[in-house]
Order: sequence, then structure tokens, then C-alpha cells
Amino acid sequence: MHSLVRPCGALVLVTALLSIVIIQTPRVGAQRQAAPPPRPATAVSSSPDAIPGPLLAAIQQTRLQASDAAQNDQFGQSVSLSADGNTAIVGSHLDDNSGGTDAGSAYVYTRSGTVWSEQTRLQASDAAANDDFGFSVSLSADGNTALVGSLLDDNSGGVNAGSAYVYTRSGATWSEQTRLQASDAAGSDQFGISVSLSADGNTALVGANFDDNSGGANAGSA
Repeated sequence: MHSLVRPCGALVLVTALLSIVIIQTPRVGAQRQAAPPPRPATAVSSSPDAIPGPLLAAIQQTRLQASDAAQNDQFGQSVSLSADGNTAIVGSHLDDNSGGTDAGSAYVYTRSGTVWSEQTRLQASDAAANDDFGFSVSLSADGNTALVGSLLDDNSGGVNAGSAYVYTRSGATWSEQTRLQASDAAGSDQFGISVSLSADGNTALVGANFDDNSGGANAGSA
């Protein structure tokens, strides 16, 4: 039986929300301006074919961490942002909660101005130990629909068949809408190792990297 290989040791992972500032470089052939201001430092590339371009200056806005942060939770395993950048979801797949050890959680944060606040902690309605809920996450464009993978969830397909959970937001309240599993779910498929939502939140894509199909054992499917 295949199982997820987890990194060893105590990890504390944080997510930095970044604002990107694009500094334009002068166009070729543009008229030289008198007494230009000092130019900012530019990145140096070792490639002989490097082409000069805009310099991206990343500014850390904040550091997010779980309100109940604990050792080995692996908060930050997966992240996703809404299109406007005002809603963030962060997976913590080894979080211990009411479901048990390493059941996993996903945390939702919202931004007002430059201030980020934890809006809720999501966990599966049938959370159980070692489910790894939160290993993968995805948000719709408006941030009101979330898809969370739980690749080691046990379901009707078998042990570690895997599931993905859909949540919707109304106001500031999140509700579990449904649990997705493969129609041909089988033990150790790890359905939910990767997830993605369409912009409108109406279409979901879920990876099952150890699914057996016509390609052979562990060929994988989505």
C-alpha cells in the first residue's frame, strides 16, 4: 500500500502575502531625460542570453500563522488566493483537531486595507486521524468557494482512497457543501493530492496520483 511520504522534523511554515511593485526600465530609443534620478539596483543574471526587463520589488505585507499554531502542523503546505487578493486559504495538513492526530485543517484569512484576520478554520465533517486534509487547497476567483484535498481520507473506496471537500461562504460563514470522491475510488489512490477550482467555482479538478487505470498500477488520474 502506498502512503504519503512526509518530511521529517519539526517544521514551522509561514506564508508571506506580497505586494508586487513593477519598476519600468527605459525603452530602447527613448529620448534621454536630463539629469535622471539614480537608478535602482537591477538583478544580475549569469546567463549570456539574459534580456533586461522590469525589476520586481517584493514587499512583505504580513506573516500569517494559525491562531492555534502547534509544532509539526505544517501550516503553509498549500495556499491559494482569490482574484482580488483579499481572501487567502492556507492548508495545514498535519494539524491535530477534533478529528484526531494529523487530521488536518485549512485556514481562511481576509484582508481589510493592509490588515489580515483569520476568518475561520475548515475541517472535514468526518475528520479522522491521518487524513491529511489541507494537503491541497484552491479558491474561486471571488473567494467564496473553497476546494480542499484530503488525500489519505478513508472512504467507501478503501483506506487512503482520498477525498476532496467543497466549502462555500455566505457573508463570513463557511459551510461544507459536499465531499467528492472518485467514481472508481480504491484504496491508496490518494485522490485529493492536488486540486483546482475554476474562477466561478462551478468546476473542480482533483488529482489521484496512485490511481490504477488502463495505463497500469499507479498510473494516476484526475
